[in-house]
Amino acid sequence: IQPFSLCVYTRKKMNTTSKLWPCTKTKTTLVACNIYISAGRWKHESLLMNLLTTSQARCRKLRFHPNTLPLTKTTTTTKEQQQQQLNKNQSHNDIAIIHAFADGPYNRSSFHVAGRADYVATIASHIAIDAMDALSSFQDREKQKDDDVKRGNEKKGSDDNGGNKSSLSSLSSKHPFVGLVDHISVMPLDPLPSSLLYTMESQSFNEMEETDKYHPQTSSSTTTNKEKDISSAFVPCDAHGIAALIIGQTISNNKKRGNTQIYYYGSAHPNNIPLATVRRERTSFFQSGGLEKKVQTKEDNDNNNKANIPDYGICTIGSPPNFVENVNIRTTSKCTKQMAQSLTKKVRARDGGIVGVEALTLPYSNDRFEVACNLLSPQLGSKSMIEEEVAAWIKDYEQQQEQVVSAEKHQNNHERMIEGVYRVGTTAEQCLDVLAMGGSVDESIEKRRVRMDEYEEEVVRRFGNNFRIE
Repeated sequence: IQPFSLCVYTRKKMNTTSKLWPCTKTKTTLVACNIYISAGRWKHESLLMNLLTTSQARCRKLRFHPNTLPLTKTTTTTKEQQQQQLNKNQSHNDIAIIHAFADGPYNRSSFHVAGRADYVATIASHIAIDAMDALSSFQDREKQKDDDVKRGNEKKGSDDNGGNKSSLSSLSSKHPFVGLVDHISVMPLDPLPSSLLYTMESQSFNEMEETDKYHPQTSSSTTTNKEKDISSAFVPCDAHGIAALIIGQTISNNKKRGNTQIYYYGSAHPNNIPLATVRRERTSFFQSGGLEKKVQTKEDNDNNNKANIPDYGICTIGSPPNFVENVNIRTTSKCTKQMAQSLTKKVRARDGGIVGVEALTLPYSNDRFEVACNLLSPQLGSKSMIEEEVAAWIKDYEQQQEQVVSAEKHQNNHERMIEGVYRVGTTAEQCLDVLAMGGSVDESIEKRRVRMDEYEEEVVRRFGNNFRIE
């Protein structure tokens, strides 16, 4: 796909979904979107860097190209007047890629976009579709190389791992995944009142189970005719829900190389189902990657094929009621799995931990573990609160071991057990700060362009550094 050609294609397709936007105000509501891709190792660097820079170019086209910006109606058509109107509309950035991150051991990367809802829907659709097609092509080439080597070194019968192996089945990761593009989340940038947060979120606090079973034949994922009728007439009640639904519809319309099964959640679903419920009941997310209990056999792969999992796998797309932050706690190799699991329970809401925190224990690299946390309500359960709980957990561990240590030894023990607590992705404040780089109407477009060019170069530099530390 040549740069911007998909942009034109998507606009034509999305004309059929334009009725989802009830008014201009809804379209221009600021939202954020995270796109999670099941690729993040050094061998994917060229593919992912190209995806990032191409997506940034598309954002620039939407930000600064006069034909893509909504000008107010006027009878004047001079270039000077058009430029003045353009400056007026550009009092902030309408779309930007805020951050990109790649994690080699997890073989996973994420792109974080923010801006007006209709632009975010367009850019996120580009990223997802380009990523699926590029990753599928990449895996086909890798498989062809493997087949060539096998044919050159041995002369045997058919290979059980070759033939009609799908794009999804050739992936491996320590992070759970169910598709080439595994998850897309569209979130509001305006926080909900605290009085509503717990009511809307609490139903999902107890959903993130590590031991839930997935039964394709008995799962509630079977779609009835009634559900299809509801879905076809359904319009989400908020801008981020509409954007999520448009992204899903755009991906579904893309069948260049393969198909993707879309499952919606949050306000993008008629019943406002939480993400964790969809993952547990409709996918094998909690039995994949580092949570997988056994090695996949040929029989397992045959069962997956019978479950009609498409080539590109499954993508959960939705819109939570609040901006969700992601924070990981990385242990050292001195921390056992059992100890890491006790830390998970310490911070997890359903075990009496921090309000709004979902958490999983995942194997990482070099005998280390990570506690991966979703902060569903950062206003109520923040990164600093997680850091406090980590410190309390270390103190509890010392007491359990009946150790009496000095403050200096306590610090050394902290470093021996915990490598760090770090944020994955962005915050709502960070998104708004970048969008505010658009400056005031008194500034020229060129000054704003230079400021954003410098920021985008920094995003590319940091993203490239991720591939140096695998």
